[in-house]
Amino acid sequence: MIKKLLTAIFIICSVPVLSGCGSGNTALSYTFLQGSCPGGVNKAPYCMAVTLNNSSGGGQTWITSSSHGISNLTISTTGAQNIQTPSTSPTMDPNNCTGSTIAPGGNCTFYLKINYESFATTSNEPVNVNLNYTVNDTLFGDGNSGGSSTFTIYQVTNLYAAQSNGYVGIFNIVNPAGTNFLAESASDPINTSATDTSSYGFLYLGGNNGIYVLGNESGNESSSPSISSGVFSGAVSNLFSFSSSLYAVPSTLTSSSIWSYTFSTQTWATSSTYNLATAIVPNAYALSSGGLIYLASKNQIFICGGGSGSSTNCSPDGVSTNSGSGPGNVNAIAFPNSGSSPFTGFYVGGTNGLFAESGTASSQNNTWVAVPGITAGNSITAMTSFNSNLYAADNMGNIWYVPNTYVAGSTIPPAATLAANVSGSISAIIVDGVGGILYFATTSGGSSTVYGCNISASPSTCKPVPSSSSLYPVVSLSIASQLVSGI
Repeated sequence: MIKKLLTAIFIICSVPVLSGCGSGNTALSYTFLQGSCPGGVNKAPYCMAVTLNNSSGGGQTWITSSSHGISNLTISTTGAQNIQTPSTSPTMDPNNCTGSTIAPGGNCTFYLKINYESFATTSNEPVNVNLNYTVNDTLFGDGNSGGSSTFTIYQVTNLYAAQSNGYVGIFNIVNPAGTNFLAESASDPINTSATDTSSYGFLYLGGNNGIYVLGNESGNESSSPSISSGVFSGAVSNLFSFSSSLYAVPSTLTSSSIWSYTFSTQTWATSSTYNLATAIVPNAYALSSGGLIYLASKNQIFICGGGSGSSTNCSPDGVSTNSGSGPGNVNAIAFPNSGSSPFTGFYVGGTNGLFAESGTASSQNNTWVAVPGITAGNSITAMTSFNSNLYAADNMGNIWYVPNTYVAGSTIPPAATLAANVSGSISAIIVDGVGGILYFATTSGGSSTVYGCNISASPSTCKPVPSSSSLYPVVSLSIASQLVSGI
């Protein structure tokens, strides 16, 4: 069991001569530093530094002939195939281990790194690392020979539950009961979270005073500085990943801005990307397939990017949500599919229920049409999508399933059916898209429970299984993987 999954781990793997995890006329050992990336990025869940030691003979191998210099190193993996190695990416070999001779008693450090998300939260994937090399046997005229060595690390996919008082719960197949620890000061409540699944695997937390980064750390991290300090101020109400960047929305009572942060360089843009003239709803955002960003104020949807207004200003999309019998005050939005005329595929969840957008994409005159099937009076609190189908949660513990079955020209959107029901108001929802697992958190009486249910086999129904109990109020759920050297 991983007692503290977010902890740097140092482990030695000994490789005796002609046995264990190596072969050839040499002996190798390994030291692992979890979270270390090339270029000096540390505590990154996606990375691991591996120091290869040509260790047998204590440097006196010209006498014992039990260990020789190695060269022509190649590194491959079996099991998980989403791993960058020195043989697939030169950036993983800044010390030129593959192009050097590692003498007896010498060592060289190379790196391994997750390249993209590929495994479900229900998996613990072994990464078998295979090293092949040439052994220098010329000392006594024997010529060179081939050698090989192997070791195994693991890729684990985490579900992160960000809580309003600064705690983060971490759940995975190794530790399904979860680990809950203080990640940010309770005096700066967490409002939202997002993960970097393109570069380093960090979890980002948006609080009232800034944005904080969580990686391979453990215990009380409440002294970590905000990465947005000096860039912008205000409570961060929305964080989301899009096109290898983090988008952050600090909000005041009168205006909001959208700032972009590049994951690979860990730098902010020099100015805000988009601006709004109003505060927006926490955790209410959606991304269209064409790359447009949708945000919501209390009673108005906005669209940012594309042909919406100027290059930096966001434009209203549709009429006010409080117009006529519309959604009411907005709690959540989603863009699961492209829809079918006259529907755009965009949904709004509010105090009056779930509504589909009718009209031309990005039009300020679009109207809102109620989705049939949902119990009258239930307020939609969170939404997500999977395989172009929508899952909408409400304040009565219901998960509503809306299929991608638009009928062209129909004046009524697809009807919702009840997929699951638990006790409490649902405060956050997310789908593990690889495993087809729907996760959601209920909040009642100042505490939350996280549930998971399989929607890959039967998308319209699922049986919720509690993953936790007695968490503090969960405001956001996120998913990302990490490399560990032992479980």
